[in-house]
Amino acid sequence: MLRAVVSTGDHPALLTSAEMGGRSTMGRDDLRTGQQIGNYLLMSYISHGAFGSVYVGRHVIFRDDPAVAVKLLHTNLNVKGEQEQFFREAHILRGLKHPNILPVIDAGIEQGTPYLVTTYAAGNSLRSHMQAGHQLPLDEALTILTQVGKALFFAHKKSIVHRDLKPENILFDAQGNALLADFGIAITLATTGTQYGTVIGTPVYMAPEQFEGMVSVKSDQYALGCIAYELITGQRPFQSSAGGFEYMWYQHSKVMPQAPNTFRADLPEHISRAIMKAIAKDRNERHADVAAFLAELTSTSPEAFEPEQQDGGSEVESSAAAVVPNEVGPISPSLNGQITSDEIESDDLEMFDLEEAILYQKQGNDYYDSEHYDEALVAFQKAINLGYTHDGRIYGRMGYVHNYHKRHEEALPLLERALNLGYKSQGWTYGQKGYALSGLKRHEDAIEAYNEALRLGHTSAGWTYGRRGYSHYILVHNEEALKDISEAINLGYIQGGWAYAIKGHSHSRLGQYKEGLADLETAVSMGYTDEGWTYGKIGYTLNQLNRHEEAIVALDKALEMGHISSGWTQSEKGYSYYRLKQYAKAIDCFRLALEQGYSEKGWTYGKIGYSLYQLERYEESLTNMKQALKLGHTEKGWTYAIMGDCYILLQRYYEALETLNRSIKMGYTDGGWTYGRQARTLLKLARYEEALVACERAIGLGYTGGGWIFGQKGYILSNLGRYEEALVAINRAIEAGYYSDGWIYWRKARALNNLGRLPEALEAANRALAMNYTEDGWTYAEVGDIQNKLGHYTEAMAALQAALSAGYADRDWIEERKQVALRHLGRPR
Repeated sequence: MLRAVVSTGDHPALLTSAEMGGRSTMGRDDLRTGQQIGNYLLMSYISHGAFGSVYVGRHVIFRDDPAVAVKLLHTNLNVKGEQEQFFREAHILRGLKHPNILPVIDAGIEQGTPYLVTTYAAGNSLRSHMQAGHQLPLDEALTILTQVGKALFFAHKKSIVHRDLKPENILFDAQGNALLADFGIAITLATTGTQYGTVIGTPVYMAPEQFEGMVSVKSDQYALGCIAYELITGQRPFQSSAGGFEYMWYQHSKVMPQAPNTFRADLPEHISRAIMKAIAKDRNERHADVAAFLAELTSTSPEAFEPEQQDGGSEVESSAAAVVPNEVGPISPSLNGQITSDEIESDDLEMFDLEEAILYQKQGNDYYDSEHYDEALVAFQKAINLGYTHDGRIYGRMGYVHNYHKRHEEALPLLERALNLGYKSQGWTYGQKGYALSGLKRHEDAIEAYNEALRLGHTSAGWTYGRRGYSHYILVHNEEALKDISEAINLGYIQGGWAYAIKGHSHSRLGQYKEGLADLETAVSMGYTDEGWTYGKIGYTLNQLNRHEEAIVALDKALEMGHISSGWTQSEKGYSYYRLKQYAKAIDCFRLALEQGYSEKGWTYGKIGYSLYQLERYEESLTNMKQALKLGHTEKGWTYAIMGDCYILLQRYYEALETLNRSIKMGYTDGGWTYGRQARTLLKLARYEEALVACERAIGLGYTGGGWIFGQKGYILSNLGRYEEALVAINRAIEAGYYSDGWIYWRKARALNNLGRLPEALEAANRALAMNYTEDGWTYAEVGDIQNKLGHYTEAMAALQAALSAGYADRDWIEERKQVALRHLGRPR
């Protein structure tokens, strides 16, 4: 079986997936800040990697000494032989005195944990100076490679192989000089009993033979060649995004990279050729040594790179654990205390599986810390398959990866397993569980998980409050959502404006439209539009503020950005036109919303029906209102009321009465409007007593219709012969301003005529005529009757004749009044 360990170095990239609420860390290494390790006080946490965690430290006795770097190794040494081996190797590392090797100045073991103390390199790592696709200036790249190459060649002359050369292990001092770090750490851990297996290194920089457990000075040269390739071209020889350990093994062993001058046309041929030779698949085809590689890179003699003995330095002592011969071969147990597959007895198979499981667990952590999540998932699963099932952190991290890929169904059982194993990580695991539940739309359960995360102290710069607020928002718990999102913003969790968008819509849902609009506009100013969603909510909020023209502008922006939302945006735009009484445009928008699949179909048909009603297209209005009812429109009482008025206007009074009665039974009165329409229908059906009751109910609910209802009441009372009451009601109508078309004055004239108040009646009738109200000759007929009673027979004859000319239907009644006038005029017919 092959056992492998891969490292990503001690300078991991910053977490950029803030939306995920932060990743679990390597055992919360930063919590050791402030502790004393040996004679060193750990001042601040720097980073962690596969092999250890690094802190800035100061000597507790010699406090004026410069700051140092203290590296706590990820292993535990409790056996005397292991401790002695560690100190032997530390002594060897301390003896590596070279201007470009980070000096080891102290070492020790604190409660079983070994540590190394080195000079503090203030200039960060080479990796921090590199950007994907960025080519370093050629002179700068060659200077770095020369300094690192000299250090590496110096170590090789002492028969020491680095085995994990990569940009993360190349640091810079305050003057900008390169310092090669982490010499021998892989060997140190391996020889002290830590279960790492025989393959140690970082796959993107490992020589083909190193994947098979073989190391030599030629494998270090290969790694330096890969670094040279990356510095000069801005590209790695082989990319790691497409696969994991086995994929990189295949690339390094079988695939030929493009020559460096393919990416950099101005690159001298000798440099391109030197790099390609350094990364040859066959170690025998590489340069004789690192000095020869540097010589060809710089067009100088190899002797220029021969190491010089340092003042005060000591020769590196020989140690089987730290020395690797130039001849390539597997590192045997006699050299490093590890077990190879050839030596495993049958009784040892269970232990070997556990050893391999630990290998994959550590490999998974490395991939995870470098954000290679898919590779981490594969490695973690292999560890579990080999029986490594007791570590809750593995399950937690696997859950995080599935959450990262929105595979929440797979994430949830893993996170629950982590919690069952006691892995809470100060609430981080509960936060991830909440995120998975939220992704599964189980928001009530998600809120419970977020509650527990917060109880345990997990806020992640506001992430947990933000996610809990989002679940409350989805559940329309608007007060709770607003509180949580506000707290998230206070803690810095803004997400490019997302938090302000959710906060703004929560305000709007609570009827706090001005505050909602301010937050939504803040979200837009921060660049958060969510493909038009935010503009859509701005349009909605502006509609609620009766700023409909501005709402249309915002909704058009939402549509331009692709926010259709299954017709919602068009529907909201239609509502804007609807409120502006631009009914034809409203109908167009509503119909388009239905075509786009808008779910509130009943509501939409209702609004189309009302718009048609306002456009006096009553038959079409009825068709749409019936469709609204069929689709379960919740404003059923309103719908029946509008249908009732359509029937009245179509003179279909029995259908009108039935529909209006249904509206009233459903509790829809609209401040008395529906009773007013009921009264009008009953009046048309000559059911005057019932009509009068309906009028009184409308008036009792405060409905006047601009005086219209008093006019209807007066009309009804006149038909009941209750003229005094009718006159009171008619005068109230006129006082309320209901007289524009003259009808009310005609009704007043009839009431006064029947009360015998003829001069007043004549004045009212003439006023109706002056307003061009004739009602098919009725007003002229009323004038003729009044004039007869006043003895103005000539005027009566004229008025009666005008009534006939205007189409008055009751010719017999007219003839009777004309005969009276003719008799008094002495002119028999």
